[in-house]
Amino acid sequence: MDEVFGLALDYILHLLFEQKKKDDKLTVIEGQFNTMQSQMRALITTLGNMDGKNKVEFAKQLYQSGVYETES
Repeated sequence: MDEVFGLALDYILHLLFEQKKKDDKLTVIEGQFNTMQSQMRALITTLGNMDGKNKVEFAKQLYQSGVYETES
């Protein structure tokens, strides 16, 4: 009986450890998402504040660098 209890306890501890790893990974991903969201917000604000000539020049640079592609 003690052996069965020991195995069950080991399994429960294993499950808790695996859940902790998943929770930690999710926390990292959420942090990365929040950082990217802030960067996108700053980029959109910056683009919104550009005048027409600078927007066109920026679009040309995106296209030439391969970041932006036109639909075929």
